[in-house]
Amino acid sequence: MNRFIQGLTGFLLLQLLVAVGLLWNGHNFNAEDGQQPLLTFNVDSIDRVVISGPDQKATLFRTSGNWQLPKLDNLPVSDNLDAVLKKLAQLKRGWPVTTSQSSHERFDVAEDKFQRRIQLYQGDKQVGDLLLGSSPGFHKVYARLPGADEIYAVELSNFEVPDDDQKWLDKSLLAADDVSAIRARDFDLVQEDKTWRLATDNQAGPDQSKSAAPDGKVNLDGKVNLDGKVNPVGKVELDVKKAEQLAYAIGALKVTGLAPSPPEFSPESAVVLEVTGKDHWTYNFIADKEKYYVKRNDIGPFF
Repeated sequence: MNRFIQGLTGFLLLQLLVAVGLLWNGHNFNAEDGQQPLLTFNVDSIDRVVISGPDQKATLFRTSGNWQLPKLDNLPVSDNLDAVLKKLAQLKRGWPVTTSQSSHERFDVAEDKFQRRIQLYQGDKQVGDLLLGSSPGFHKVYARLPGADEIYAVELSNFEVPDDDQKWLDKSLLAADDVSAIRARDFDLVQEDKTWRLATDNQAGPDQSKSAAPDGKVNLDGKVNLDGKVNPVGKVELDVKKAEQLAYAIGALKVTGLAPSPPEFSPESAVVLEVTGKDHWTYNFIADKEKYYVKRNDIGPFF
């Protein structure tokens, strides 16, 4: 009996070796194949990227070296795109998870059923095309080249390649560089020698009757204030730290996205800031219930 079991075991091992050999020879996999790039393209030559999902599509164009969103008034794209393109160029084939055509739909990488499709263009020429499907684990995704059966597990996630134009928007597009002056209805601030002060020593802005509240505070809109203090002779003293915080907030301003239905604008309902830095900008801030909107004079829509 023992000899019979040993014979069966040897026969099974022989079958396994034959199966592995056939798989190896049939698909010609080797270490060099595993190190081949999944996509072959020059990152710097790409000028159009189309990212499709099950229900929508994001389109990004590069014009004069700058990535833009044509469906969003040619607004700028975030720096994330450059990192994604470099990552795509570095993807390796590795050992395929499966080579069965019947598994395409199961892994969500079929031509008509996928989670993402990334198409790369140089002019009118398509130089890259990749289907992304479900995830086998943290920060990994199944990938397949259209026209091929092999499915790979690559270091990428669908979260990194959204199919929504809004998610590619540069959220810091309204941030002001090198802020050196801030003027509002109730105050006027300038920075000299890296120190903030009131533009006029004896007043907090163009209309001191509005700027100096009974408690001596300098108000922007009745809610936000710079905590100025009035000394015995009536001179307004600026809280420099508050001014620094305001300048930092403008320089680090981030939006969440385009406003689909902003409130009706009127100068009376808005907080207007004139900001000087590398350029001169006018900001309009509006509060509507629990939402806040902002618009800058050089960029059309509200955010």
